[in-house]
Parts: sequence; C-alpha cells; structure tokens
Amino acid sequence: GDNGNQSVPEDMWYFDESGTTEGVFTISQEDNGGTNGQDQWMKILCTTEEALGATTDMIFVSQKVEGFNATRLLDGSSGIAETTVSADIIIHADGSSGLSFPVKVAFSIHTWDGTGRQCVGDVSIAANDTWERVSVTFPSDSTATFDSNNAAAGHLTVSICGGSGRQATNLTWANDTNDYLTSATDNIADQANNYLGITNVQWEVGAVPTSYAHEDIATTLQKCQRYFWRATDGSTNNVVGTGVIATTTIASILCTYPVPMRTIPTQTDTTPTQFYIYDNSGAHYASAVATTGYQNEYGMMMNFTTSSVVVGNGAVAVNVGAAILDFSAEL
Repeated sequence: GDNGNQSVPEDMWYFDESGTTEGVFTISQEDNGGTNGQDQWMKILCTTEEALGATTDMIFVSQKVEGFNATRLLDGSSGIAETTVSADIIIHADGSSGLSFPVKVAFSIHTWDGTGRQCVGDVSIAANDTWERVSVTFPSDSTATFDSNNAAAGHLTVSICGGSGRQATNLTWANDTNDYLTSATDNIADQANNYLGITNVQWEVGAVPTSYAHEDIATTLQKCQRYFWRATDGSTNNVVGTGVIATTTIASILCTYPVPMRTIPTQTDTTPTQFYIYDNSGAHYASAVATTGYQNEYGMMMNFTTSSVVVGNGAVAVNVGAAILDFSAEL
C-alpha cells in the first residue's frame, strides 16, 4: 500500500543455511491457510532433524528487499524508522518433538547499505497446529539505511533454527554479524515432520500492525514479473516472439517482457530444440537459441539457429514441446 507498508511477496522467499547443518527440508506452496483458512501459504517441512552441532549453524528463510521498496521504511531524516513485521504463522510439532508451547520464532532485519546493521525480534506462537496472527515491532535506528536504487538493500528473515553463535539480543540494533535468532528462539527442526507455515507477511512503519494489504492478482503478477518471467511454461504453442529471417540459418526474434524488469535479466532455456520457427516457407525446427547484443530491461533479441529458411521473411518463434524459457532479474 501507500501508507508505508512493505507487503512481502509470497513467491520471493529463499532458503538459506550455513555451518555443518544436517537438516533436510521440503518447501511447498499450500492452500487454505492463514487465520481465515483461505490463503495460500509456504510450508517448510523438516524431513531430517537438525541437531545444531556447531555454534555457527543456521537455517532460515528470507526475502531480499529492493532499495526502491525499502526506502519507504526510513524515517525521513536519518536511519530506519520504528517498524512492525506481522504474519500468519502455524507450527506443527511432531509427537516426538521437544518443542513446548508457546514456541518462539525470530524475525530479523539486516541492512546492507552503508554500515550493515541487524536487529532480531522473537514472536510467540501459543499452540500447536493453530494459525495465529503475530507481530513484532523493531525500534528505530539512526545508523541503518537503504539506498534508493534497484539493488538488494537488505533482507527480512524468519528463523528455523540456529546455534549459540548466531544469537543476538532481542530487539537491539547492532552492526551486522549474521545473527538470526536470540537465546530464547526455538529449534523448529528438532524432529522430522515438524513444520513451519507462514503467509500474509507485512512490514510497515509504526508500532501498530495493520490488516494485511491484499491486492488484486493483476497487480501482484506485475510486481512479480519485474523479477522473473517464464515466457514458455513447458506446454505447447507458447509464442515467444516475432522477427525476421536474418540469414539462411538464423531467425532473429524479438521477445518483449510483459513489464520492465528490475535489471537486464538472465535468459535460460531448457530444451532449445523444442521450438519451431515459422516463416513464409513453412515450419522449421530450431537447433539452438542464444542471446545477442541487443538486450535491456524491456526485451531481448534472440537468435534461433535453424535451416531451410528464406532471408528477409518474417518469422514467429513458437514452443512446440517441453521447453521452458525463463528470464530472471532476481535480487
């Protein structure tokens, strides 16, 4: 929203771990979650427990925040304002788990611009297998800052577990030393079949959490396509773009992105031979696809290698098989 909220996209989480961790997890998107029982949610299922054998072990999920979005969280004069993170959370503790409710999960803020800063805050989940809306308010900090640009300005994390060397003082800003929990934070991965579920995460200015700012799906999709776009999804008859037969073996195809991307994206294709090049003389299999020098955040010219084409003819590139063509400008 425009009131200082930084709603956190549901599809931009990433999983991270370091140290000598042995825990194994399956992450999936599920339906019918949240406190209203109607929202999609991220399920982080432990399939092999984590014993935290080293003090520097850590496992968490995180969202990188683009600078253009993060600057709304500054206080207008110096540093980051007082902000609140809220979310719908559920914890399932398997029958053999040592977790005892209320269970504590840590959110943490890490800024990467200027002097890197961190602040960790616990939330309490009262009961097993029960969705709860929780929130934590982080104090202001005159040193933490975000640059107004399209780079990653920092990240917001949710702890799964961590060793004693990853502990910070609750709700106290400090220079960033990669701490993601406090001494009171619980190990959600102490037993296989435990899981953490989370949805409707919101980060906003002020000490009072507001209702989650739902937005229409078209707006959400456009925001997501700024970072990632799948031009062909593995099904047939996805039109990649149009262009011209440049040589007897090359079709130059212009692919325009649905929205301007964060930066010039990386293009990958899984099976380039699953494309047809159509021109005036018929349909021809492509044997390879590669980028050319023409590329920006709005689109890309691609060269499809083919044969039996006529120079100067118009051309259309179409996916006719299982090929997946991706453009990524992820942080």
